[in-house]
Amino acid sequence: MSPFNEKPAFEGAGQYVKKVCEQVRWGKAHRVISEELLNHMEDQKAAFLQKGQQEEEAEKNAVLEMGDAVTVGQQLDRTHRPRPDWGTLLIVGVCIVVSIVLRYFLSLNAGGGSQPAVGYFYPYLAALPLGIAVMIGIYFMDYSIVGKYPKSLYGIVLACCLLGYGFSPQINYVHIHVFYYALILTCLYGGIVYSQRGKSYSGVVFCGAVGVISCLVFGLRVSVTWMFALNGAVLLTAAIKRDWFRVQKKYALALVWVPVAFIIMMPFLLYFRRFKYMFITEGAEYGQSYVLNMVREILSNAKLFGQGKLPSYMFQSNMGLEEGNIIESLLPSWKSDYSLTYMIYKLGWVAAVIVLILVVFLMVRLFKIVNKQSSQLGYMISLGVTITVIWQSVIFLLNNLGICNWSSCPLPFISPGNSSFVVNMGLMGLILSAYRNNSIFRDRKFSMKSAAGSFGEDPEQHCVNLWKWQLTIRKL
Repeated sequence: MSPFNEKPAFEGAGQYVKKVCEQVRWGKAHRVISEELLNHMEDQKAAFLQKGQQEEEAEKNAVLEMGDAVTVGQQLDRTHRPRPDWGTLLIVGVCIVVSIVLRYFLSLNAGGGSQPAVGYFYPYLAALPLGIAVMIGIYFMDYSIVGKYPKSLYGIVLACCLLGYGFSPQINYVHIHVFYYALILTCLYGGIVYSQRGKSYSGVVFCGAVGVISCLVFGLRVSVTWMFALNGAVLLTAAIKRDWFRVQKKYALALVWVPVAFIIMMPFLLYFRRFKYMFITEGAEYGQSYVLNMVREILSNAKLFGQGKLPSYMFQSNMGLEEGNIIESLLPSWKSDYSLTYMIYKLGWVAAVIVLILVVFLMVRLFKIVNKQSSQLGYMISLGVTITVIWQSVIFLLNNLGICNWSSCPLPFISPGNSSFVVNMGLMGLILSAYRNNSIFRDRKFSMKSAAGSFGEDPEQHCVNLWKWQLTIRKL
């Protein structure tokens, strides 16, 4: 008895598949091609047997029906090749070029413009090859490892985040490493959701428990907790909509969104006054609305092209400063969190429009990658990366366009910040890896758990048997 799908194997099929695979240069595609060809030949053989042919004759005809092995292999070689997403790579490349120009421009103004490139541009030149190397390394990595070992990977990264409290620096009493770990864990959380397919409500609850534990590790830092909770809820919602858990969707969605709404509303209600002045400045104390007021004032005096004009009261209150240095003294974090506001003031709105176009192109391209994913794991990983990039971009733009004064976020690939650059390049490598392997990756089947708790057929064991059969082929 063959280990493959409980069907008898015949030698001719194995030799045929081996010869076809010899023509296909991408080794990772051999497994999928073998599966498809063997399934087809087994079906053909069964059809010939039903027509009354003898066993040996049916096997021979099943192979002959497939056509010349070399020709088939050459055709499959053309269709099964790694597919880099050149469009996304081009957009990321342009973003990096813009970032280089932006950082050099900012470095010229560092230290009031008296010290060109004061220790600001050169560290980025060191981070640039590191970020590119991280992206390339993950791009060529088999991203399916996220689906094979989701709990182990997630647990290791979460433990590193926890240990980081003892080493990472703090800014304004905030551990800055938490944000970057939250970005990575959002994508790995897709692997957790993927591993719970077919596990009914227990799978949804397990995913929720992992999310709650993660938020506790983040120290309940509001901005990070909100980002992770909302992104995780989006991933779970996508899985529920696609019926991965085999549950009543309305109850499962309530199970996800009611706790998330609680997580979001609690800090909002407790610190309503603080959140209120994130958007409005009227009635706020000086310190509460200073940054938001300053950004709006700068933008209202910006020009379409060239440097804007600052209001006269700013000159009067900063008599000791030269005109060219006033904005660097008034606008906090002008080199990083508010670099777009600074650029709009210095170069005009046209520069900001170019950046916005790049961001929109990148988001559209990422969504296209998500929609093109044929595998469930690739879809979940791609969606996780996309929503983390969108979250960062939206918060950065809201802050820099004077719409609100929210917690700082980088603009992926463009705004200054070496750590954020390396992390986002790694996330980009992950989504590009999913796109590259989309044509050959096949999801691991999962056991179906009915509402009564009983399990049906174990399709995953079928995959194990299939793999054993393919190993047998390779030995021929």
